[in-house]
Amino acid sequence: PYAIAKTEVTIEQFEVFVEETGASITGCTIWTTMGPENPRRVSWKSPFTETGVFPDHPVVCVSWDDAQAYAAWLSEKTGQAYRLPSEAEWAYAARAGAPNDPTWWLAGYMGPGEANCADCSGVGPMGREDELSTLLAAQYIPNQFGLHDMLGNAGEWVADCYNKSIEGAPADGTAWQAGDCSRHINMGGNWHEDWQSLAGQRAGLGATQRVNDVGFRVARSLD
Repeated sequence: PYAIAKTEVTIEQFEVFVEETGASITGCTIWTTMGPENPRRVSWKSPFTETGVFPDHPVVCVSWDDAQAYAAWLSEKTGQAYRLPSEAEWAYAARAGAPNDPTWWLAGYMGPGEANCADCSGVGPMGREDELSTLLAAQYIPNQFGLHDMLGNAGEWVADCYNKSIEGAPADGTAWQAGDCSRHINMGGNWHEDWQSLAGQRAGLGATQRVNDVGFRVARSLD
């Protein structure tokens, strides 16, 4: 039994953590159709332009280590044991009772216009970086478990170390703490992925990497 947040952690929520802890979180690689870039003044607070700040968008430009620090802070603040979900927990929540079958992996049982992605509205991404970004958390309808943006908007860190496949993963749904633990997994696709890539998106990134298409949501175990 576990609980998982209805939305990804937002910029506004993450800012409280930064202000209260004094955490120094700088540097971010941004996605463009011409390749990754590292602009000097783009950060978690303004991940797409040097001036625009959108507090109710999911926070991105945060590393796995940053997400772990946020969960530890939130646990201390609330007295509840918050953490990142495991890959298995995340996948179960994303499917929301849907069968684990090819139809899910193709399009997540979603129709066009039901997520924030590059071509979810029917238009491709090339040359449109200025129009592609995260959107308001919970802007789209939730899945059958009441969870928003499990697919699209921002990719989401999970607790597991990186392994090429899930073969050999713990059978009880807990996080896999073996493999390449200098890297961790993000799930669910993002604002620049294609619609039919979201459900199957499973990528590994270094624990200290910050990119403007990956954020996180928190979970906690229940008795």
